[in-house]
Amino acid sequence: MPKPGIHGRSNDQTGPSGLFRRAKQETAAATTPKNDVLRSTDPDVQAFYDSLTPYERIAHTIAVDKLGTSYTVRRTHGFLKWKSLQK
Repeated sequence: MPKPGIHGRSNDQTGPSGLFRRAKQETAAATTPKNDVLRSTDPDVQAFYDSLTPYERIAHTIAVDKLGTSYTVRRTHGFLKWKSLQK
C-alpha cells in the first residue's frame, strides 16, 4: 500500500488528480509523430483525429493501447458526435 502524502492522500497516480498529472506529463509524448498511434487511411477518421485536443488524443491513445483491435473509433461517442456536426 502506498504511503500517504500531504493531507493523508496517497502519492500514487491512480486518483483523479494523479490521472490528471499523468495525462499532463504524457501530453507531449502522446502527441509527437513518432509515438502517434492515431493514424488512419480512412479520411473521415483521420480528420476526426486531427480535430482532437491533446487530452482527447491521450484518451484515444490509451483506448487503442488497452483495447487493441476491439477499439473501433467509428463507434465512439466522440466520433459519432463529430460526424453529425460535419453534415
